[in-house]
Amino acid sequence: MLDRIIKTLSACILLCVFGYMPNSPEPNQVQSLVSPSGKFVLTVPIEKRQENDTGRRWIVTIHDAKGVLMYRDSTSKFVPMLNVYWKWDSEDRVWLYNSDDSRIWFWVMDGAEWVKEEWGYRDTKVTKRDVLPPEDLKPPSPKSNK
Repeated sequence: MLDRIIKTLSACILLCVFGYMPNSPEPNQVQSLVSPSGKFVLTVPIEKRQENDTGRRWIVTIHDAKGVLMYRDSTSKFVPMLNVYWKWDSEDRVWLYNSDDSRIWFWVMDGAEWVKEEWGYRDTKVTKRDVLPPEDLKPPSPKSNK
């Protein structure tokens, strides 16, 4: 009996250490994600876009390192029943992949303001900017059990 308890506890500890608990964030869905430069913090909570809004959305929100709000996407159309995945690139741009329609969006600091722009659909680029999304922005495809 003691042997069984020890094995069960060991398995639980291993699961916790390696992040396989149900509450672990999905890849590229980590909240309070600090930019590579350390100047910005990204969160993508699910909340109302505006006070009088009836629906909730994934909202891209960017703060400076001191916690001052710099940008909040009040036009977000990312519905919470579907997934989005986000990541910083090495140039402190925010990237977001919308699993609903396979569109990729990015936010870039343009002067003193954050600007939202659509990069493209699937692998088809529509922006005129010379930028590419991070290769690991999209979640890994589920492996088949063949």
